[in-house]
Amino acid sequence: MKKLFLPFSLVLLLVSCTGEATESEAEKKSKPEPSLTACECKRIYDSNPTNNPKNKGKNRDSLSNKWAIMWEPCMGIDMTEVLKCR
Repeated sequence: MKKLFLPFSLVLLLVSCTGEATESEAEKKSKPEPSLTACECKRIYDSNPTNNPKNKGKNRDSLSNKWAIMWEPCMGIDMTEVLKCR
């Protein structure tokens, strides 16, 4: 029984590893390249409507949707770079 199990488990391990590698490549291709610089994204981050005191009492869902649209061009930017900008 061990003689059958070992080769079978080895094949399953190799197949699962190659599947993960292709998934990560597909994820990289699906992520859009950021069209803005980190400092431009910092200005957008600072104007987040969900954190703005002027918007207190407004519909949170609509503010979240507005924020998602605003932040979309910055999705691929590293946040540590954004926070370094002044």
